[in-house]
Amino acid sequence: ARAPDGAATPPSPASSSAPDSDSAAAKPSASAGDARQIVSVVAAAARQRIVPVVGSTITCRVTKVNPRIAFCDILCVGSKSIPGVGFKGSIRKENVRSFEVDRVDMHASFRPGDIVRAVVASLGSARSYDLSTAETHLGVVSALGISSNEPLVAVSHDTMRCPATGQLEPRKVAKLD
Repeated sequence: ARAPDGAATPPSPASSSAPDSDSAAAKPSASAGDARQIVSVVAAAARQRIVPVVGSTITCRVTKVNPRIAFCDILCVGSKSIPGVGFKGSIRKENVRSFEVDRVDMHASFRPGDIVRAVVASLGSARSYDLSTAETHLGVVSALGISSNEPLVAVSHDTMRCPATGQLEPRKVAKLD
């Protein structure tokens, strides 16, 4: 049955138990007393995106090292991780340390797989940020041994030791607080 305004009315107890096409059970009620929920969907692109800026401290993983540059994947900006495919960065030989810059050996400073704390020096090219580890609190924070694949322990500002084998490995080590 329908009310004069077109809204559905509940069936009377005398009517059959099977709902017909005009009953309230078959169609949702549109009366003013209905409680309706509003759901909104926010696209992933509309969320705040974490982007490194000049001066940001970042955490990255070294992917490739050559005599002039170490290439990295940026994992975190400050304490916020970057989900999915993140940004690329590079540490040039001149930006590894602040002293004896001309004597830096990139292969003695970083190895692929090392986790490095660095600062964004400049925005670089469209594909990569320029990173620096020239301060004492910047550099390798985590690394695995070449032969043992065990986590290394910092010994000095330029050396890490494998606890399993005792072997010393050169790295540009970050001074941990």
